[in-house]
Amino acid sequence: ALVQHIVEPIKKSSFVMRFVARSEQKKTVILQTTEVGKSYSFAKKGDLGMVFRVDDRNVIHLAGMLPDSPMQDKARVGWKLQTINGKRLNMRSELEVQSVLKGAKFPLRLTF
Repeated sequence: ALVQHIVEPIKKSSFVMRFVARSEQKKTVILQTTEVGKSYSFAKKGDLGMVFRVDDRNVIHLAGMLPDSPMQDKARVGWKLQTINGKRLNMRSELEVQSVLKGAKFPLRLTF
């Protein structure tokens, strides 16, 4: 009875559906070459200063950013990286993600 009278109507609520839809929207971040020139990490190692974690379902999570990361004002910790320059990602480790990022051509188009 609880499920039928309370849980199911909540699932069908337009407010809940709008909230879920908003949280699932894709966010595209474009990073130009001129924006990475300020980053010490990029200059030294070709690293954008982002830390990723890949879960057991191969979902890539943005786990953190260095203070000098050019992505600091463009992305948020917790976002899920889906594509790099339009290519879907199927990675098993952070090293693979970093390798693809280092080899990608600018401007970088990251979809979260």
